[in-house]
Amino acid sequence: MNRILCLDLGTTTGFAFHSEGDVSHGIKKFPKDLGERLHEFYDWLHTLRPDQVIYEKLFNAPGRSALTLNAMTGVVILVATQRGWEISSVSPMTIKKAVTGTGRASKKDMVEYIQKRYPEVTDHNEADALGIWLWCSEAE
Repeated sequence: MNRILCLDLGTTTGFAFHSEGDVSHGIKKFPKDLGERLHEFYDWLHTLRPDQVIYEKLFNAPGRSALTLNAMTGVVILVATQRGWEISSVSPMTIKKAVTGTGRASKKDMVEYIQKRYPEVTDHNEADALGIWLWCSEAE
């Protein structure tokens, strides 16, 4: 299986990175200032070496959140293109349905379901990234 990076984008970005049979996961916090956030996010992505990036699609985000998520998505596309990584996105409803059985699961539901496999997870961003990984790994 390829080295796959799964991202739930935001000021607090959840990530799950599959490499050599292991999945590392966590959250990465970025500055509130949009310019600084994008710069740090760009630099962070360059430290990683996936073959593929899968991120959660923007879905009904309010004003400033939509700006942040669209900008971060643009950075993912830019770095993936520069590095030759495959890139794809998946809807939140698809992930929720794959993990919990319903596309309308709450953030709390997602964390609880993910904790069955990864009991140390407490952050919904990390849970979403792991949900993307589980969806991806089951699809292959």
